[in-house]
Amino acid sequence: VVQLPSLAIRFPPISSACCPHLGWCRMAQAGPACSIAVIGSASQPLYLRSFPGALTGKEAMDSQAAYRIHLVAHCALDSLEEKVLQKRVGEPADCFLGLLYPTEEHKVYGYLTNSGIKLLAVLDNAVVKDEAVRVLLKRVHAAYAHLASNPFFIFGAPLSSSKFDAAVETAVTAFGR
Repeated sequence: VVQLPSLAIRFPPISSACCPHLGWCRMAQAGPACSIAVIGSASQPLYLRSFPGALTGKEAMDSQAAYRIHLVAHCALDSLEEKVLQKRVGEPADCFLGLLYPTEEHKVYGYLTNSGIKLLAVLDNAVVKDEAVRVLLKRVHAAYAHLASNPFFIFGAPLSSSKFDAAVETAVTAFGR
């Protein structure tokens, strides 16, 4: 557990397929997205995949940049909770929550599934259309739903499926076009 002022972040166990600096952050080179995060219903991180080429123009991301992305995603959870509480009863149910947390360097968009799983896209501070981000997060949601339909899937456990990785990379690559 990493202790920050009034913030405790618990990282899942390190596996051989993970990055050496965070343990559970998977790196890839594709598209304009900085990171795609899947956060569990109890706000535990299940998956974070970074795309460092879009973030820094480099092939690798240092541990401070990766930690900064994780922190921005975690801060966006508060905005996500506020948006969910502000929805009115009569409004049509839309999983896409739009822009949650803009910073000087990034924009965080959110998507909330019916089961309480939160999907976040941390993007560079470039101009993007909400509809393009909506399609990106719907594709990530479809990949998660496909993964969760496996009878051996354990809800709340860190996601470590190569098929899910490939589906996220495909979604981000399609988003970059």
